[in-house]
Amino acid sequence: MVKEYQHEFVVVNDGSTDHTGAILRALKNRVPLKIIDRPVGDNGIGKSIKSGLLAAAGDFVIIVMADSSDDPRDVLWMMQIAQKQDVDAVYGTRFAREGKLINYPPLKLIVNRLFNFLAAFLLKIPQYDLSNAFKLYRREVISSLILDSDSFDITIELSVKVWLHAKRKIAVIPNKWYGRRKGLPKWKIFREGI
Repeated sequence: MVKEYQHEFVVVNDGSTDHTGAILRALKNRVPLKIIDRPVGDNGIGKSIKSGLLAAAGDFVIIVMADSSDDPRDVLWMMQIAQKQDVDAVYGTRFAREGKLINYPPLKLIVNRLFNFLAAFLLKIPQYDLSNAFKLYRREVISSLILDSDSFDITIELSVKVWLHAKRKIAVIPNKWYGRRKGLPKWKIFREGI
């Protein structure tokens, strides 16, 4: 039996120029959504994540990418772990033995693994998927941080600041990751990777 949780969906539309806004408004008639429309020209995943975190009202927040790369069943697992183990964050890792990668771009995989091992070694963090956005945070922990990044590196900034500065209890679980089936990613490996 799956435990039910009170929840809200905060969706950040980061200046989309397609029909995303209209689709979200139509969906809001069937599903309770809190929609944040960010204007074109002031975009970035970091700005979007910060907007979503500010708008969230629950005790926990879970960052989920809108490209269907994260498995919704892992959201429930994160909540169960957070409550059973009384932790302040649950980090998903795509690269654990029990994790799963489907259609992960080979060059991105090499760069990701090198960066994550180097970062974990230098920062003495026993976690090897710092760049994975799919994480759960206790909202009071997030509220205590000052976040600087406006780009993809916000995923790393959150991981590192919660681990190093907030001195919080963190659990790590394997998660599933699926490559996008439509559209093009905005992440540029050499610009963002550096």
